Amino acid sequence: RARVAVGSGVAGHVAQTGRVLNVPDAYRDPRFSPETDRQTNFRTRSILCAPLFGHSGQLLGVIQVLNKAGGGVFTSEDEALLAAFASHAALALDRAQLVESLLEKQRIEEGLRRAHDIQMAMLPRRFPQRRELDLAAELRPARSVGGDLYDVFVDGDRLWFMVGDVS
Repeated sequence: RARVAVGSGVAGHVAQTGRVLNVPDAYRDPRFSPETDRQTNFRTRSILCAPLFGHSGQLLGVIQVLNKAGGGVFTSEDEALLAAFASHAALALDRAQLVESLLEKQRIEEGLRRAHDIQMAMLPRRFPQRRELDLAAELRPARSVGGDLYDVFVDGDRLWFMVGDVS
């Protein structure tokens, strides 16, 4: 996996145009950069590159194959095969991103549920029982978790209560 700027090199050109590109001789194409070949002692002869579009039409990336097996150049049949593979790969990438988003949403919701449970556990479960008083309280956060709290206690003949709101 490599990142290239849109419009830069063969893959960048495909990202920019959104069309399959078949380069029969890499070293004769001005978009090809031989730097990676020099660094790896690899010899790129031919390149076939296709865009990967998501279900909503956004560009997810490009897929590139080098040096047709058995030598020679890539054919129009190879182009059609890579385009078909690219659509399947894009679908798989789209699905993986959706699953990742769903899992992140579930993690956030679980964290909010835990925070809600912690907040509710901080509230008194019972109120002091006094004949002259009828005490009740309810806390409903606007969202699953809020910054509100309360407490009530009796100290001798005094009733103490606390109400807090974090904003």
